[in-house]
Amino acid sequence: MIELVNKVLNSDTLGNFVTNPQFIAFLIAISLEFFRRIIMPKARIIWGVGHGFNFLIPQRPDTERAQAIPNLPVNTRSMYVKNNGRAVAKNVEFYFNYKPEHYELWPVIEYNVVNTPNGRFIIKIPFIGKKEFFRIELIHSNSNPPEVMNVRAESGVCHEVNMAPIQVFSSFVNFLILLTMFLGIVQIISIFVSLIQAFVI
Repeated sequence: MIELVNKVLNSDTLGNFVTNPQFIAFLIAISLEFFRRIIMPKARIIWGVGHGFNFLIPQRPDTERAQAIPNLPVNTRSMYVKNNGRAVAKNVEFYFNYKPEHYELWPVIEYNVVNTPNGRFIIKIPFIGKKEFFRIELIHSNSNPPEVMNVRAESGVCHEVNMAPIQVFSSFVNFLILLTMFLGIVQIISIFVSLIQAFVI
């Protein structure tokens, strides 16, 4: 088996296959599609729940409510939303299983809401600029804030990601990281090309 592989690699078969017009056309088609996906700007909405908290708010002791519920449970939830793409995202919709008691979008952006006949609650945002970032803050008493059932945009379904606080590095450090990644990609491509040349020649 090894002798057969060596024979194929050392013969003109591989060279003829690589120089075949159909194989070259196939490579060109794949390359064009690859560059089209990279070069053409598109929106990419990512979202995730950053944190939530449960507060026990003491009630005034001289009220009837305080006798039944001495500490009122109040729950919060913070959603982070970002357009990670290079194009404007249009008609982004957030579907909740019911309407929260209180909610806020920050920084302030344009939006409208819809209450569906079956009790669902939708926040509609006409557009989110490229690299734009905002939060949806929810607060609800006695029970948990509503769960997110779906997030969608004109460009398709938006992706939920894990969110957590991280250290923010300076622009110089970010530049060094990107430069290192770029040089690594160049080295990988160089090795790949060298391997192809070694097999073809």
